[in-house]
Amino acid sequence: MSGLSDPYDEVERILTEAGIETVTDTNQSR
Repeated sequence: MSGLSDPYDEVERILTEAGIETVTDTNQSR
């Protein structure tokens, strides 16, 4: 799936840029 960006990946990128690691941390926390 090269070239296709997942919705979560895009949101995570925006959140990371904003400096918010809440959603990312919760998502990675398995």
